[in-house]
Amino acid sequence: MMPSKALLLSLFLLGGCQNAQPPAASPAAPSPDERRKELNEQAGKLLWTNPDEARMRLEQASMLPADDATTWARTKVAMGNVYMIKKQPENALEAWLPILERRKEVHPAIVSSTCQEIAQVYRQVGDKENAKRYFRLAVEYGKKVQYKYDYEAAVKALEELERENAK
Repeated sequence: MMPSKALLLSLFLLGGCQNAQPPAASPAAPSPDERRKELNEQAGKLLWTNPDEARMRLEQASMLPADDATTWARTKVAMGNVYMIKKQPENALEAWLPILERRKEVHPAIVSSTCQEIAQVYRQVGDKENAKRYFRLAVEYGKKVQYKYDYEAAVKALEELERENAK
């Protein structure tokens, strides 16, 4: 007598269940902060080759919470860089200026370089007073960095603007 299809199927399934191993523990999902850092890194790699894709990753990152202001600021810095590549300096300023509102919480190297970028934008549009203001901040925060940090370009740009003003 031939076993029924239902019996064969149940025996097959039972045999499969008896031999089955418990599923391997899946790796824990990355924390929102880890995911944000990962998206920032991906955007950095795409920045020059595909700025639109980089912007999309940074927008995703900006939706995630950041454990600290420096991680948050890195997303904003990269977003500003995307806009500068796309020749949209006004949007870059919108990305960068909020970093200065939280400058006491953000690493001074990031504040310094952001100030220098902001100053360059103002210099390009001919607003020398704001350019000098932000170059001064770049120098001030560059001096606060605890390790060897090069802010000499901001010093030189500030000196040039002050010489031009003196003429």
